[in-house]
Amino acid sequence: MKITDTAEYRSYICAHIPSGIAVRESTDSTVLLATSEADGQITFHDDLNLAEFQIVRKKDRETSFYLHFAINDEQRCVDLFNEFCRSLLEEKKQKNLNILLCCSSALTTSFFAEKLRAAAAALHLDYSFSAVPEESIYQEGFQYDMILLAPQVGYLLKKVRSALKDTPVLVIPTEIFGSYDSASCIRLIQDEMQSRQHTSSELAAYKILHTFTNDAVILTIVYTWNFRRTKILYRIYDHGIIIYRDYVLKPWQARGIEEFRDIIESAMQSCSRRIDAIGIAYIGMISDGKVSGISHYHDVDMRSMLEERYGIPVMIENNVNCAAMGWYAQQDRFQNIVFHSQPLGSLHGGQGIIVNGQLIRGFHSMAGEMVYTKYLGYPEEWGTFPQLWDPARTVELLGKVFTVDVGVIAPEVICCRSALAQDMSLIRAEMLKSVPEFAMPELIHIDDFESYIFIGIMILTLQDYHERRAEK
Repeated sequence: MKITDTAEYRSYICAHIPSGIAVRESTDSTVLLATSEADGQITFHDDLNLAEFQIVRKKDRETSFYLHFAINDEQRCVDLFNEFCRSLLEEKKQKNLNILLCCSSALTTSFFAEKLRAAAAALHLDYSFSAVPEESIYQEGFQYDMILLAPQVGYLLKKVRSALKDTPVLVIPTEIFGSYDSASCIRLIQDEMQSRQHTSSELAAYKILHTFTNDAVILTIVYTWNFRRTKILYRIYDHGIIIYRDYVLKPWQARGIEEFRDIIESAMQSCSRRIDAIGIAYIGMISDGKVSGISHYHDVDMRSMLEERYGIPVMIENNVNCAAMGWYAQQDRFQNIVFHSQPLGSLHGGQGIIVNGQLIRGFHSMAGEMVYTKYLGYPEEWGTFPQLWDPARTVELLGKVFTVDVGVIAPEVICCRSALAQDMSLIRAEMLKSVPEFAMPELIHIDDFESYIFIGIMILTLQDYHERRAEK
């Protein structure tokens, strides 16, 4: 069967729905699917020749999969439908609402977890409960759908919420915890999950701090990931004004160039203006558009591949370099900056470095790639890519990293994005063990990482675009 438009794609989909997925409704514009754990919706936009896929989990009404794309590549359409169906069926393996309780030693919460399991079973609720001591909350918490803190560790609320932004975190009221009131605790859980229901439009409404005025129509794409999923945000700017924005949400392992192609083609279909240039903030070492340093790419000329396909200039840059450029551009106090990003759970961070107002990439664009450093003193038995979930050790590690930055780069300011180390005074105290007071840079905690990436990739794409125009 050929797939060239929405009608043909709809016919293909209806003929290839795998076992285990039920069809709830089928119209010319929509196919509604379901499993016991999730709802799937496929929407066809005839006017734009687009398809839109979405999966919403029944247990918490959270979107776990979302993308839309142009129907112009038959094999790609088949592959994306198969990926959608696999993701829908995969929700069966994660059918429980997984809730983690935490107290100082996990003794009282373990007892309460047993009572909650019994109450949930009696109410025919598909909930599971576990308990951990406070020192394990960051390492274990990202795997759960909700975290409940005992009153005695309620002081952790702000830190845990900041570290695990996608997970609801509550303090159990003293009267509920003290009496082991399972029914009231379950009502608390249900009320919170109901209040956090998201629509696709809400998930797309990301905060914008700044825009960069320009004289072109530019598509910017920002790639981020965590242990739960890959999130790719994109915006179209027309002379500095955002005229379109959307996102793609996939399992966190998704890292292929195919996602960028889908986004570009969907954006081109959705935008009434001709796109003049594309900017992509990605991961890994990126030199002249070639991507290396990640498992599935080594010296892959991603820029040339995309430019040959779409016939417009493409700029690709490391996302932390973009964040450094973005932060630098919105201030006028500092000329020498280190922007450090410490992903949650990772021992190895990345840095964007600006010296005398210039972004430093270094040989093979390895500047700031902290994964290759061996001076941090962690045991060899941890392996090449050990994980790090302890806030105190994170402070110690960042103190060492920033001390080396002072000796090598001598920055005026270090911007630090770290969910586990948000108190800059603790890092400063660690650095003062080696760094004299007069050489101590200002330390600033960064929360809105993505906004600075967008600013930076816009600036770098504009620079590249105008340089190319000048050469013609």
